[in-house]
Amino acid sequence: MSAPGIYRPGGPYGLLTGLAWFSFDKQKHRFRLESVHPEYSVEEIRDQTGFEFDCSDQVPFTPAPEPEILALVRGRIRNEIAETYPCFASTFANRAGIMSGRARRGFHGV
Repeated sequence: MSAPGIYRPGGPYGLLTGLAWFSFDKQKHRFRLESVHPEYSVEEIRDQTGFEFDCSDQVPFTPAPEPEILALVRGRIRNEIAETYPCFASTFANRAGIMSGRARRGFHGV
């Protein structure tokens, strides 16, 4: 959440959670489920998500990230986020390398 008086144009692009990846439809002002992380189901995501979202009848699994992408997120992106959101970045840094055993099995050691 931005401080009062701070305007951040553009709105959300997407939402990445521990369960899934959502895109944001600016026309509908709604999230759309794009992929489910391995070993989870759409039903689990609906049960654990505090908002309504759109999705197709067949939602694919989220592919494992490439090592280069992980390095970018854990390095440059985290550092850039830390300039504006230092508390979030420190929390993110602690979580970036930690996944639940369930998710880790699905991502084959990521």
